[in-house]
Amino acid sequence: MQFYFYLQFQRFKRLLIEIGINPVLGMIFVVVLFVGLSFLLFRQTEFAGYIYAFFGLSYVLGLGAKDRTEPLRLIFPSKTFTNIRLLENTLAIVPFLIFLACQKVWIILTVTGLISIISAVFQFGKSFSFTIKTPFRNYPFEFITGFRSTVFLMVFAYVIAAKAIQIGNFNLALFGLAILFLVSLSFYGKPENTYFTWIFSTDSRAFLRKKIKFALICISILTLPMAALLLFAAPDKWMFVISVQTIGYVLLITMILAKYSAYPMEMNIPQALMFCL
Repeated sequence: MQFYFYLQFQRFKRLLIEIGINPVLGMIFVVVLFVGLSFLLFRQTEFAGYIYAFFGLSYVLGLGAKDRTEPLRLIFPSKTFTNIRLLENTLAIVPFLIFLACQKVWIILTVTGLISIISAVFQFGKSFSFTIKTPFRNYPFEFITGFRSTVFLMVFAYVIAAKAIQIGNFNLALFGLAILFLVSLSFYGKPENTYFTWIFSTDSRAFLRKKIKFALICISILTLPMAALLLFAAPDKWMFVISVQTIGYVLLITMILAKYSAYPMEMNIPQALMFCL
């Protein structure tokens, strides 16, 4: 188990070296950036605790993706595998929990910690096997696989929006709409097998136009019901809803262009930072 974490640390160091960043300076930069963005978030909005927990849990639950855990399950004994997943989730969520503790957001801290532990101990995919129906079967794979792996976040976003409308908190409802866009951006984070680009018998411009067209249709299927709900609940704030919807579309298009600008390689850290800016 110790060797596994040592190997992950060495891989991270080599990644920094490959892109021309000193490992020590790179790690210091990551820590400073994390702390700085955390303070900025909590200064900017009263809902920072929920946003913070969302990003922390998104990262932790991403560590439990099947393509990561299945090889580990085959390599290590069951007890060792569980210990690795527990320690991995703990190391990933602890920085978020420390900052939540500093902000004295105890309920969010407790719920976030429990979900992190539960997601490591209980491997639901091993006990239950079923196919989640999606409205994207006529479209490329990104939203089909992405929706099935993040359906709980989609439900979470709609629950937040509905609850926010119920208590009259329009800003929190807008955050629920933003969650749908943020999660959808992650569907385009990694490059697919080249086979999935060869099946498009077009030039690069037509290929990108098709990708963008399909992505906008799929994201509209996910977000327009919530946007309509917000407009119905607060018609006088239509400008905010349309603004979030429009910015979400622009970010999704930018994400697709950024992904295929690096294809067939994955976006490196400088490219990812540029996209974030």
